[in-house]
Amino acid sequence: MSLVFQIVVTTVVTCLAVVLLLVAVIGDHNHAAWFAFAFGIVAHASFRDVRMRWREAHQFTGYGDGEDNVRAIR
Repeated sequence: MSLVFQIVVTTVVTCLAVVLLLVAVIGDHNHAAWFAFAFGIVAHASFRDVRMRWREAHQFTGYGDGEDNVRAIR
């Protein structure tokens, strides 16, 4: 999965979790709360993976030289 696609998926899953949480709070729906919780866990795990892959792709070549070693994103 490319990094850009994973960022888009993470954003969509996070938005779904927020909408489900609002539905659960406003409409008093217990099932929506559980789905929001599940989507939140998936979004959090995906966000952590995106952050790790982003840092891997933007590592510095040396210590303090300021040159960015941007590798191809898978």
